[in-house]
Amino acid sequence: MDQLFQYQEPVLLVGAGKVNAKVLTSLPKNIPAIGVDGGGNSLQKWGRSPCLILGDMDSFVPDPAITCPIHPIENQDSTDFEKALKLINAPLLIGLGFLSDRLDHAVAALDALAKAQGPTMLIGESDCVAILGQNMCLQLPLGTRVSVVPWPKQSYALSEGLKYPLNELSLELTQRLGTSNESLNENIVIRPQPGGRGLIMLPWQHHHELAKAITA
Repeated sequence: MDQLFQYQEPVLLVGAGKVNAKVLTSLPKNIPAIGVDGGGNSLQKWGRSPCLILGDMDSFVPDPAITCPIHPIENQDSTDFEKALKLINAPLLIGLGFLSDRLDHAVAALDALAKAQGPTMLIGESDCVAILGQNMCLQLPLGTRVSVVPWPKQSYALSEGLKYPLNELSLELTQRLGTSNESLNENIVIRPQPGGRGLIMLPWQHHHELAKAITA
């Protein structure tokens, strides 16, 4: 697992779970698309030829139409998404097919996301989610759902534009969450305290805005 794949542009990662077709078809055709195990078959199904397939290959089905390099990884101590995060370096990773209908897979993907070292976003059927950075600035329509989830603990210096302010608030899994908040104006600012870690979740339709915020 010592080979690192370097990209200078955003990279699409597709897992074996259900893919948000509206997002997939809206993304530029020229961005690199990497199949994570069975996600290679999903890409081919949607007419996107993968440039690389990696994972433990327990769900990938060989297909003569798929001619890209295949990078098998036998390690079973991590998920295929975790493997991809360690091996791929890009300005932005966009993950589809990881927030699937299997709750255990979705939780594992969120846990891997929370440990990501670079800008990474997952998009599912209802939500898009990313690490809540040290100074998150978003432009959202009034009344947009904004959920903040500590992973496992995060404190906040201030927030602006939210129905329920996060100023001087500490959140922690099993204690208190910040789900189902709402934007009161179009400019949202969330500034966590150093040292914690958390995720921000928005309706999937705002994935472009979330991507802009985490790469600013």
